[in-house]
Order: sequence, then structure tokens, then C-alpha cells
Amino acid sequence: MCLSRNPHSVVAVVAVDGYNDGQAGKNWAGRGRRWHDPDVTDTTTVCAATTTKVPAGTHTVGGVTTIVTTLTTVTCPVATVVTTGGVTTSTISMTEYVCPSAGTYTIGAHTTACETETVIVYPTPTTITPGTYTKPQVVVTATETDYVTVCPYTSSGLPTATATPAPASTPSPAPAPAPASSSTPAAPGNSKTDVKGTNNQFAITYGPYDSTGACKSADAVNKDIEEIKNAGFQAVRIYGTDCDTLTNVVPACVKQGLQIIAGVFVKPGQCTIDSPDVKKQVDDLIAMNNWDVIRLLVVNNESVMQGHCSAQQIAQLIKDVKSACSGYTGPYTTAETLNVWQDKTFADLICPLVDVTGANIHAIFNPNVKPAEAGDFIVNQMNILEGICGKKPINLETGWKNTGSCSTGVNCPGAEEQKTAIKSISEKAGDRCVFFTKDDEPWKGEDGHWGMTGNVFFTQ
Repeated sequence: MCLSRNPHSVVAVVAVDGYNDGQAGKNWAGRGRRWHDPDVTDTTTVCAATTTKVPAGTHTVGGVTTIVTTLTTVTCPVATVVTTGGVTTSTISMTEYVCPSAGTYTIGAHTTACETETVIVYPTPTTITPGTYTKPQVVVTATETDYVTVCPYTSSGLPTATATPAPASTPSPAPAPAPASSSTPAAPGNSKTDVKGTNNQFAITYGPYDSTGACKSADAVNKDIEEIKNAGFQAVRIYGTDCDTLTNVVPACVKQGLQIIAGVFVKPGQCTIDSPDVKKQVDDLIAMNNWDVIRLLVVNNESVMQGHCSAQQIAQLIKDVKSACSGYTGPYTTAETLNVWQDKTFADLICPLVDVTGANIHAIFNPNVKPAEAGDFIVNQMNILEGICGKKPINLETGWKNTGSCSTGVNCPGAEEQKTAIKSISEKAGDRCVFFTKDDEPWKGEDGHWGMTGNVFFTQ
């Protein structure tokens, strides 16, 4: 038995005269008839059926595979399933898909979970060349439910099918080059065990909120993301799915060729996948169904450090998100502070579940670190982090306040201090850091002054 993972996973092939009552023991010989011999005058893409035997487990089959060398919009025929009046048929539709960076992409694939070894049937696009085709009468006796039969066809002197047509690709306009650089660095890779950039400012955090905390318009988001690209960043970290993040921020990033570090944010008291806010975020990601644009999925942000959730709850949440988001095959991590990772109970539970070790590391919180020493401090902390799980580290949040009081230590905030600290971090560890953040967030109060616009990276 197979269970559908998406609306296009269940394939019903109408085998005889467009009718199948789904009951065992029925003989459809009386309903079968010899079709007329249709003449095909133009090369046509039609929906054919493909069968394959698979063991128990989750399998992805079908689709159209293409290789691109840059950000590219691909238009191609895909096989889909349509149900009308209780009759399920397969059909061909044209689809447009944005490949965010160089790589190999499979478009329109079908994912099916099987409880036992099963022969699965799925639709595939097939090209029919001009000719005359005959579909003979077929007699089928079904002895079990959910049985699918595929009727063969023959042609007069012509091959029955040719290879699936190659998708048509339309390269998108080249993104604006990074400023102050003699050459554009290579795009970051897609390794599952090492998430990093190819320059010294890999990523930056972004929230689609204005100075009052209200949601920005799509136009405002597009402008921000374009500025992030022009500043030389290669990826954007989003914390959740609120404020139209998936419908505004994600497409803007794809348009600019930026990778996306997505997140499932955990609020106090909402530590399970059944919690309303968490469930909505997971449902939003599944509904978006554009997993290829996500470089890294971060489940949780500092909820253990803040005492909102336990290590056991976060471990289970990561497992549940992985199960729910089965279409995503990229790397996972969680975002906590280094001291949380150093707790053996936390590490023992979480290390086996993540592909890279993620932490939020801010040098400014150590009273003994001067701005010019911020980079060395970050490197040291990330070396410790890597040793905990034996997996490559990523600093998911790092920055320096641009204003504030300096009552103790040498870790004073300020505009010049921010410039010095960010320069140090960028030079020493920028390829593994997510900088915090583009703009000030006054609605957060005293903790809302981390923005770098007008001071670092972004000049006005």
C-alpha cells in the first residue's frame, strides 16, 4: 500500500473505456471496445504510464530533470493528475520553475510512501510523433482492489514513443555584481554537511517588518532584498513564515539569486509540532512546496536558552518537522547559544539530528572582547562548537550594536565600534556567519539597534 505525499502522487490510469469502479472481481470485457484508429498529424506530448517495483519506504519518481549553470527559469511539460466527477486521469500541463542557482533539478516529481514492496504506477510525459495509432480492446479481470492496468498501444510503422522533450530554459537576467570587488565570487555550494559562502559575508538575517513592527509591502521587501544582493551577500536567513515571508521574501531572494536559510520559530509554550503557531509554519512551508530554494532549515531559535522548551522537546520537534517536510532533502540544524550546546544532555539528543551545528554567537556579549577582537573570538567559539558534534559549524546570528550604554568591560556599542567589529568578523569568519541585521528594529526597544544600514555594508 502506498500513501500520497502530495496532490500529484496518486496516479489512476483509466485502462478501459474511461471506466474503473475500483472493485475486485469485476470483469470489464463487456465495457471494453476497439477504439477507432486515430491519426496524429503533429508531434504531441501526451501522458503515458510508467511502472516500477519499489521496496517499502518513501520514493520519489518521475518528473523532468534538467541541468542549469545559473539562475534560470525553466518551462517544461509535466504529468499531473486530475479528478473530475469521480474519475481520476493523468494529463500534461506546462509548468514554469525557477532554478535558483547552478545545479541539477527534477521538476514535477511524485513522492509516494509505501508500507510494503509495491509496483507503483506514475504518469510521465511522452512524445508521440505523427502517425496512425491503434488501441485494441483489452479484457481485464480484477481480483483485488486498487488494481491498475496499463493498456499498450501500437502504431503503424512508427515508434510508439520518443524521449521526453528537453525543458525550455530562459536564463534570468544576471544579478547585479557585488560592489567593491574586482570579480564576482563563485556561488555557494549545496553540500549537506557544510553550509558556507564563498566570500567573507555569506548571509544576513532579514525580517519583513517596518520601524513599527508592521509587515512591509512586497515592493518594500523587493527593494530590501535587492540592496542585500548589491551589498555582496549570498544568502538570507528568515526566522519563520509570518508577515508573508514565503510569498514576498522568498520570491525576492530567488529573483536575486540568493540562497535561503529558512526557519521554524518556536514561541514560549509552543514546543511541539501540534502547537498552533508551529503547525502553521510547517503547513506554510509544505504549501509553498519549493524546497529547492531552501539552503538550510533551522528548527528553533534559542528557546532552550530562554527556558521556553526542553532539549527533549526540541529533539522531538526536529524529528517531527523532518517527517512532515518529507519533500525537503537538504540540511537541518537548530539555533542555540554555545553554552546550551555544551550541555551534554542537549548535545547527545541534538547532534544525531542535525547536519551542521548551528549557534548564535555574539562577541559583544563578552565584556572582555574589544570590537577589533570580535573576529578572533568568533573563530574560537566556532572551533569549540565544531568539536561538540564533530560537524561543520555555522554562526547563525552575529553582529554588534550600533548604539547603547557602555557601563562595564570593553565591549562598548556604537557606530564606529560596529564598523570595527563587523570588519573583524567578516575578515576572520565571514564565510560561515549570518550577520545580524540589515536595519534597526525600534519596536524591540533597547535591543533593536543592531542595524547596519548607513554604517556597514549598506550606505545611503
